[in-house]
Amino acid sequence: TPQYLAPEVLAPNSVTPVCSSNGSYDERADVWSLGVILFVMLTGHYPFRSSEDPLFWEGRFSFRGSGRAEELLRGLIKKRPEERLSLEQCLKSAWVLDNSRKAPPSPQRPVTKSLQELRIRLPQAPKNVSKFKTELDSFSLKHKVSASLQILEVVVAFCAEEPDSPLDAVWSELWEVLRQSCPELKWSRSLFPECKSWSLDGPADPMLEEEQEALEAIYAADFEVLNSCSWIIHVGCGTALRVELPAGYPASRPPCVWVECPHGTAPPDIQASLEACWTGSECVYDMAECLRAAVHAAQTGEKPGLQIVSKAADPDVAPAQAQAKLSIVHGEILIDRKSSFQAHMAHVSSIQEVESVRDALLQDRKIMAATHNVAAWRFRYTDPAIWEDFTDDGEAGAGRRLLAVLKKRGDKDIVVIVTRWRGIIHLGVDRFRNYCKAAVQLLENEDGGRQGSKKRGQ
Repeated sequence: TPQYLAPEVLAPNSVTPVCSSNGSYDERADVWSLGVILFVMLTGHYPFRSSEDPLFWEGRFSFRGSGRAEELLRGLIKKRPEERLSLEQCLKSAWVLDNSRKAPPSPQRPVTKSLQELRIRLPQAPKNVSKFKTELDSFSLKHKVSASLQILEVVVAFCAEEPDSPLDAVWSELWEVLRQSCPELKWSRSLFPECKSWSLDGPADPMLEEEQEALEAIYAADFEVLNSCSWIIHVGCGTALRVELPAGYPASRPPCVWVECPHGTAPPDIQASLEACWTGSECVYDMAECLRAAVHAAQTGEKPGLQIVSKAADPDVAPAQAQAKLSIVHGEILIDRKSSFQAHMAHVSSIQEVESVRDALLQDRKIMAATHNVAAWRFRYTDPAIWEDFTDDGEAGAGRRLLAVLKKRGDKDIVVIVTRWRGIIHLGVDRFRNYCKAAVQLLENEDGGRQGSKKRGQ
């Protein structure tokens, strides 16, 4: 700004013979500018009207203030650069020393950690990129962090320990921004590893976290996480189950559930049926399937539900059927970070056939040497009873998820076995998604093949 420039900056040859030799200036021009800044701070106006003012070129000005302040100003705003005070002399001036003694001591701030970076990968671009960037800018200003969108990655630079700024609250607000702009992003504790309290923003109980991971693997895009205590599961026909998990769930308190459906008309007596699903253990999946069956029954007029026979009620005799050679279908190999997953399926009608399919697969040396062979099956035992069970083969929780996939699809008279050859990289909860993904791909391909055969027959 011209009002702050020293005379030798505006016209180097007009000030002093020292400058006129080469037409340059040095840091002493900044000392003049510092004097002008101090003058403006003390008086509220400039010492000179413009560079055309003769007093400007002489370095002469009037000041109404304390003598010590005037002494410092006149030492800074001098015509000849070599006569101006140095910075060391400024700091030792009477005005600076007097005000330093009067100023209250600055609070001691604790030593903060070095700058850290959080990166969150988005599954796809936000719905409105410009709006999302604006929200990130507002978030950055509010919490004094640096948040930006780099292609499909949100990068947040922050200090791990800032006083009076708990990171948990910061991540809570960031999660809301991400969830609204990119609903496809699913909650995971690994998104915010620095967060220490998950009362609002993420599962605090390992059992709840496992239940959430299972629901994500089963329902995929139909499962929506609002926060750790609030989930929505879409069951079809525009109907959804909203679940609020209170403190004490699942052992001592049941979840609070609401049915969201078109025109506000829920299936009759569904609330009582949903509440009956809670028996002191995880029950959100059972509630969602109960609602799905009721909605399907309301649409088709069929009676909801089938009698389910669990592994605790092992049948003594399976239905008598001819023991024909079973046809096993193999799916494509799914590779994720050096771990391989392959699904196999066959149509069965008894537990003996399930065992036969498993034994036949294990004749293959490669499958026999695999890390895990997880299986799940469902078949009609005595109409309308359904016999269903699973085996984890050392991969705890995987069989239950496979069985949930079969139940969600309504598959019957079928066994699905997913083989995993484990790589050197730990997959975490992603391994469960891969089990389900491999199974679903094979089942959908088989569905498409059967439909194609029907069309060709017609």
